[in-house]
Amino acid sequence: MIPEDHLLTTLRTKGAKAGLTVGEIRQKCGAAWRKATSQKKPECTAGEVRELVHQLWKLGKVVVEPPTGRSQSIRVWHPQCANRKFGLEQATASNFNPSQAREEYKELARETRSPYVFISALVNRSKCRTEDLHDYLMEQESRGQAVLSTGDWSSATEEEKQAALETDGRRFIKVRLP
Repeated sequence: MIPEDHLLTTLRTKGAKAGLTVGEIRQKCGAAWRKATSQKKPECTAGEVRELVHQLWKLGKVVVEPPTGRSQSIRVWHPQCANRKFGLEQATASNFNPSQAREEYKELARETRSPYVFISALVNRSKCRTEDLHDYLMEQESRGQAVLSTGDWSSATEEEKQAALETDGRRFIKVRLP
């Protein structure tokens, strides 16, 4: 499987003006896929790319443009690039409020009597997009203002797993905001 962060970076840089088809993604991300999986296969399959795109689409991390005219290929866009191309700013405008997220975190930590809260619970309480909270948490973590935790993945619900923040090949389902 292509590393998610590599695919999103490729979409943002190489697909900024026209998006990328599944075939173009295979071409541009093949080496990263081979490196990530330590496989000798020359590239990932179209089915593997479509599966990753579908997963990212469900999480709101990519925008998929349906086939138009004679083209039978979907085009995959990074959300920021799609916003610029199609003027989707208002339709996908972020309602993320960092202060509200911190307040909701404090309330959840108090209720659960734990400094670590599920990212999914924080998304629900803050009424924000998962991607927006992930961006905020990554920024806070880089400043030392958040601590990510893998938690107990085996007992996590599907909702908790879906809201997991994935970075450097690790998936985090909980966060502490000191």
